[in-house]
Amino acid sequence: MDTQSDKITLVLREKNDAQINAHYLNKNGINAEPFPITNLNYNIDTDKEILKKKFNYVIITSPKAIKVLVDIVSHTKNTLLKNSRVFSVGLETKKKLNEAGFINVFSANNNSKSLYDLVLNSTNEEDYGLWVAAKDRKVDLQNMLKLNDRYIEILESYKTDPVLTLSEPIISFLEYYNQLDLIVFSSRNVSIATDLLKNYKLFEKVNKKSTLFVNSKNIALTAKEIGWSRIEVIKKNFTNDILNHIINLSKHIGN
Repeated sequence: MDTQSDKITLVLREKNDAQINAHYLNKNGINAEPFPITNLNYNIDTDKEILKKKFNYVIITSPKAIKVLVDIVSHTKNTLLKNSRVFSVGLETKKKLNEAGFINVFSANNNSKSLYDLVLNSTNEEDYGLWVAAKDRKVDLQNMLKLNDRYIEILESYKTDPVLTLSEPIISFLEYYNQLDLIVFSSRNVSIATDLLKNYKLFEKVNKKSTLFVNSKNIALTAKEIGWSRIEVIKKNFTNDILNHIINLSKHIGN
């Protein structure tokens, strides 16, 4: 453990994302470690009959769904789906869709309300959409759209299972360091982390010495409602921009 530093940055994300982000921070001089909050699982039985239908547009609310969409297009040879309109939750998801070969992509502003408005204003009653979604999704986008005569099918393509135990290294980090910077990119992960810390009777101790870095006001509101004290919203569209902001902030404080 680094005895020269009084602070550590923990990335509270899905296991693989947390490792990638922590590695990037470490390369740029930040003492960081992954704090896995969920594990990704693509092994979900999907309704193959859905894929036989014709859709006018697709909704993608996470980069994790892009792999599934690419596989669907590849296995079904569905060029109509490949060339249809795709509505993404934010610019980072849009960028990754473009990189995967989807050209007709439109981006919302990183929240469900702006995505709902985008789909509603860009479609009509005759259009039929496919939402490639997580099983453990929080927002009921389907019924929200249905109220305005927009109909979509949901393809549950993956899930992120909550981590139920804290590893010994994570517990050590939480107890050893006097300052904790915690990076969280979803309201669900804030809730999972809070419950996990409370189960280990660590929440009050961790909360007193933590700053929670989040990327939207909605996440900040959730965090505040469940008891987090210090929350900073970083209004950036791309993960690396958020990480770079934290890196620059640390360097500024260090000077």
